[in-house]
Formats: sequence, C-alpha cells, structure tokens
Amino acid sequence: MQNRETEKTLVTLANATELTRVIIQGVVGNDVADTIEGSSLTGDLINEITLARFQASLKPFVTSPETSNGIVA
Repeated sequence: MQNRETEKTLVTLANATELTRVIIQGVVGNDVADTIEGSSLTGDLINEITLARFQASLKPFVTSPETSNGIVA
C-alpha cells in the first residue's frame, strides 16, 4: 500500500514539474530572461530547479519509517 502511495506522489511531482517547465518555456524570452547567471535556461535546468523547490517545500510533510508522527526532522 505504501509503495502505491509513493508511486502516486512521484507521478504527481513529475507531472507538476513538467507543467511548470512548459509554462516557463512558454513565457521565456517574452516576459523573462532566457538565462540564469549566464547559463541558458534549458528544459533540464528548469526541471532541476522546479524539483528542488517542490522537494524543499514538501520535506516537512514527507513520512519516514524512523518517525512515529510522520514528520521528518
């Protein structure tokens, strides 16, 4: 059961990341710059930044087998 929930969470995270990339690439060059500190804003870079931000936001809510209350310290 836990594996199924984890799988759903990962699929949701991947879909949200992909949607974010598509939206960002749709406005890049028109409303925002297409570089970050001189690096090209590629699809992979957008995905990496998005995943890092999502994971940081979700970290307090991720359950761990070592915790009884479901909160990771």
